Amino acid sequence: MTFWFTLASISWIASAIIVARRLFLYSRGVRLNMREEFKSEDELAEQTISLERMFQSSLHDMSFGELLSMAEKSNRKKDYKKTIKYLEEALRKEIPEDHYVNIHVLLADAYSAIKDYSRALVVMNKLILHFPDVPMWQEKAIQLQLKAGHYEAAIATLHTLLTLDPHKKEYFELLAKTYRKMKMHDKAREVYQTLYRR
Repeated sequence: MTFWFTLASISWIASAIIVARRLFLYSRGVRLNMREEFKSEDELAEQTISLERMFQSSLHDMSFGELLSMAEKSNRKKDYKKTIKYLEEALRKEIPEDHYVNIHVLLADAYSAIKDYSRALVVMNKLILHFPDVPMWQEKAIQLQLKAGHYEAAIATLHTLLTLDPHKKEYFELLAKTYRKMKMHDKAREVYQTLYRR
């Protein structure tokens, strides 16, 4: 049973590679014969590697707008790894100022969707450095820090937010909840007392 399953899997993969290659070459204007023989595993591996290289080189040739468009399409399809690939390549290009925020938010969201919170935070920190007085990016960073379990970093970010807006009740509540997650109940109590004295 295992032998037949393995054989069927290899045949399916070989067919998928051939179809992918045909579609890619067709999009480039190259037409192939309708019949194509199956190749050995080594030839298929080489073919797959060459397709990946062609894909990478074509990414380098794409403009910022094309890459952003492809990233948005991939994101709508929830293919976050492709979204990340397109956006990272787009970041190597000259970014128009009006797209700076959009591309970074999209990239952070894509990393977050695949649960790579550390990389999502790196991207979000670029926005925070670029726009230090905009609380929205720090709020998003806190969400990522909490998802990643970086409670101390979340507390530090919350204290920064409280310096920007010392009257926002939600910051105090989130700070107290974070202290409770860290089992720092005395600190959480102090925050709640500060909040209710207002």
